[in-house]
Amino acid sequence: MATGFFVVSSWHLLWEAVAPILNLTKKATINCTQSGLTVIASDPDWTVVMVLEIERTKFNVFSCLEGFSFGMNLEEFYKMMSKATNEEIITIFGDAREVKIGVSGPGYFGYRLLISREETLDELDIQHLTVLAAEYSYHVSVGIRRNPFRRAMTFAHQRRATEVTVTITNTQVSFSTEKNEEMIVDTPGEFAIQPPITELINPVQIKFSLRRMSSYLRASLMTEAVWLFDSVDSGTMMLCPSSVGDFMYIFQTPRRPKIKLFSRA
Repeated sequence: MATGFFVVSSWHLLWEAVAPILNLTKKATINCTQSGLTVIASDPDWTVVMVLEIERTKFNVFSCLEGFSFGMNLEEFYKMMSKATNEEIITIFGDAREVKIGVSGPGYFGYRLLISREETLDELDIQHLTVLAAEYSYHVSVGIRRNPFRRAMTFAHQRRATEVTVTITNTQVSFSTEKNEEMIVDTPGEFAIQPPITELINPVQIKFSLRRMSSYLRASLMTEAVWLFDSVDSGTMMLCPSSVGDFMYIFQTPRRPKIKLFSRA
């Protein structure tokens, strides 16, 4: 193949990468460069955008001769993955025309699937979101350990909340719903503020939607701590660092135009 890409990966890596995205949407744009793969996805209303960068070193074999993007049907991919076993290796290869996936095990190359091409991101949108994720600027962030974060999400879900306000002070982090029902995290070691704030005159508040909470919860299973960032210019971002890569959720705000992710190629 003169141009295109060739990826060989373990079943486990791709399974962990796809699972949180499927809780957000059924399709995604994959941007292939020499440094690795960037997965960009959004919920149907474009209120939550997710960017996942997987470095080339994460794969068994990685080759991308020429950068390009393609849309992938994640449901088809998930169905194929569900047939694979832990011992099998997934091979993804393609170019601007088509993308194929093969499954191989000890001594054999098994079934092959031609992935349906989906609508893909406009090139400017890809550049914008990639730069936004890489150069996101913020004035305060808070890291919350996985278990208290998941308890807070369960607390909000049980109260049928659609949005959470996280209030940060020097001594605690509180999660409150639209009805002002509150859960407080104040145990030392369960949260950390960056940069460290010794005297916080006014509490900092970070808001984010719970409409796609199942995606955040799935990603939080793979991280030690969930980080929330507040930015005047770029809105709220949630970061779930994992062994696969960093799951970055960017929450669109009413004061900024929403980014329409998918357009006809």
